[in-house]
Amino acid sequence: MPMKMALNLCHDATVIRGDMNLYSKYSRLVIGIIAGKAPLYEKASVDEHYLDITGIDRFWGALK
Repeated sequence: MPMKMALNLCHDATVIRGDMNLYSKYSRLVIGIIAGKAPLYEKASVDEHYLDITGIDRFWGALK
């Protein structure tokens, strides 16, 4: 939701400025973990990733 819309809906909201450098750092850490475990993935944004986990139960025992 755009900030302007959020503030229109909640006039007394407290807005905290983000830290894009910190977000990017942790995003790289997360993608490193994902890349090591998922055979197919896509990074959509700094905090959004899509993973194809088809058949992963054979490797990690998810059905148990």
